[in-house]
Amino acid sequence: MNPSNQGNCGQVLLTSNKSDNSDRIIDPEATDHMTFDSKDISEVTQQRRRSIANANGVTYPITRAGIVALSPSLSFSHTLLVPSPSNKLLSVSQVTAELNCVALIYPTFCLLQAILTKDILLFGIVWDIRHLVI
Repeated sequence: MNPSNQGNCGQVLLTSNKSDNSDRIIDPEATDHMTFDSKDISEVTQQRRRSIANANGVTYPITRAGIVALSPSLSFSHTLLVPSPSNKLLSVSQVTAELNCVALIYPTFCLLQAILTKDILLFGIVWDIRHLVI
């Protein structure tokens, strides 16, 4: 990273084959941000629903909703606490609306770029054809 643009990046997280609990997947099909770890939620907010279905149609209860901070300058509101999923998901539609940004997806990486300032907010690698890890 160039020192002159250090302040323009919210979070950079590249993963390996080893999974840890900090990985988040940008999922174009997710309707909401989700986490399975209650420690991620820094402030509880109003739940908009009681349950959510995964891509296979299996319904899971939502135990809480709240704000999740990825860095001191980057947080996501209305993240659902769903204990059953094994991944932490960021919804493309929700994140682009919250951050007023665009999601640019390339064959090997993705990024979220602010519409007005063109700053790079998040950078990630392609995990598979539908999921991007930040």
